[in-house]
Amino acid sequence: MSKNEIKDIVNGINTFALDLLHELRMIDENLFFSPFSIHACVTMAYAGAAEKTADEIKNVFKLSLKNDLLHPIYKVYLNSLKLQDKGDGLELHIANSIWVAIGLKLLDDYLNTIKDNYGENIFEVNFLVGSAIQQINAWVQEQTKGKIDKVADSLDPNTKLVLINVIYFKGLWLIPFKKNNTKDLPFTLKDGRKKDVPMMFEHKGFNYLEGSNFQLLEMKYKNTRFSMVILLPKTNRDLEFFEKQLTIDQLDNMLKESKLQSVLVYVPKFEFETEYKLNRNLNNLGMREAFLKEGADFSGMTGKKDFYIDLIIHKAYIKVDEEGTEAAAITAIVMAPTGGLPPPSPTFKADHPFLFFILDKQNGGILFMGRINDPQPEKS
Repeated sequence: MSKNEIKDIVNGINTFALDLLHELRMIDENLFFSPFSIHACVTMAYAGAAEKTADEIKNVFKLSLKNDLLHPIYKVYLNSLKLQDKGDGLELHIANSIWVAIGLKLLDDYLNTIKDNYGENIFEVNFLVGSAIQQINAWVQEQTKGKIDKVADSLDPNTKLVLINVIYFKGLWLIPFKKNNTKDLPFTLKDGRKKDVPMMFEHKGFNYLEGSNFQLLEMKYKNTRFSMVILLPKTNRDLEFFEKQLTIDQLDNMLKESKLQSVLVYVPKFEFETEYKLNRNLNNLGMREAFLKEGADFSGMTGKKDFYIDLIIHKAYIKVDEEGTEAAAITAIVMAPTGGLPPPSPTFKADHPFLFFILDKQNGGILFMGRINDPQPEKS
């Protein structure tokens, strides 16, 4: 297996990430999601898809490799991301699970594909009683260190299968912000109103790039394989432009062109959670048949067209402060039966809406991405 084959998967995740951003951009609130988590979870379902259902998933999630290569290479990619804290403050935990209704017989080929490549967390549960969702929620809470406490309050008793991917990330800044530098400063909301928020400050060397309609800043973690990249449009109109038209090649080129220089950096502290039901969004992107009760073909799971996707839930959490970043996300697929000399230091002041990305620089993958409209949203 070559690095190019892993790159095929990473490119698929990154392209899907921006496709989904374009689809979600009309939401007024802050955005945050893990394209990696959604992609990995749907790829587990894809292992059992057939015919048009499989073709649509393949196209939306840019799955260019053949099945006999895709899943083993995905395993290599997943294993490369499983990192424990080695004194650099970096934790990255990924887990997958399948929850199967008692009495449901899955094909050995499908089970072996999942066990061999995505892990052996396969649990048999009784969806007719409330204890099933309690077990699922407890597993998710444990895997995300309590940052996401549940998938849902309840599931339809007719549920036959639930596929879950979890990702948890914690990283300390290579250049931490001094807490006594954090001050309340105005942040301009999308509608033009100003709101005082805790704004962190540091004046050090960062990778930085300025264009005609944006500034870009890369903030590395102590484990420099990972970094947060903030794309700060100069106006709200520029923000809309990037949300509509940003491509992964453009983002790659910006990062390549950025240069290490002294920068006056102002970044707001923020912490929030998001939740999305992705059926409509993925349907809009072209994944349609998987959601049809009379049309979905997941016969690779049982040998029959027994299932359709009833619901795809994605939840995410993000906290950014002076020390670093903590982030978590879960994706759950609920399946139901069918039928030179430096110039003066520039100022990078993230005091209006911006896009941000948490990147795995070794593989080039976008693990998480989001948009900040309001760093201190009112908690519901």
